[in-house]
Amino acid sequence: AAEQILNDAVYVHHSRINYQQAFVGNGFNWHSDVETWHFEDGMPRMRAVNAVIMLDKNTPANGALMVMPGSHKYFAGIGTKTPERNWERSLRHQTVGSPSHALLTNLSILTAPPVHCAGPSGTILFFDCNLMHGSHNNISPSSRINSFTVFNAVSNALVEPFDHTPPRPDHLANRHGYDTWTSSGMEEEQS
Repeated sequence: AAEQILNDAVYVHHSRINYQQAFVGNGFNWHSDVETWHFEDGMPRMRAVNAVIMLDKNTPANGALMVMPGSHKYFAGIGTKTPERNWERSLRHQTVGSPSHALLTNLSILTAPPVHCAGPSGTILFFDCNLMHGSHNNISPSSRINSFTVFNAVSNALVEPFDHTPPRPDHLANRHGYDTWTSSGMEEEQS
């Protein structure tokens, strides 16, 4: 599906589990992922897609992902310098990378109203790397666990980070790309 969406061969840029524990799970402010991947990882263009598998039922009450439909058509750049080793904190508590209230207000005029991406366990959601998204805190009695896999187009392989900081570690940004992935897969087939 990712190859059809991007019209290219793809490789896994990274994957993660997002766990919003009942009553105490923290949300994430509005953001688009491509800015982090561009500045901190060196992703040249907006040629990646998120695949989310809902491992639990996702509802507005338990922090289901919210998106601004149509926002992927506009780049809402933050333009701030990324703090050194930001990746050590950002996946637990987001402190940089969210657009200003003024920018979000302007973007909301250009797009459809925000919607929750709710669904039963097993639902798969694909969304563009530039889609504005976020989630609120989970204050419900139901936990919410989602699996995220990010597919990057082979033609969009990572280069040096655009913010000139050391790149994030390989488990957050696959710098070896498609060639290493396919060659290691071929080696396994031959043995």
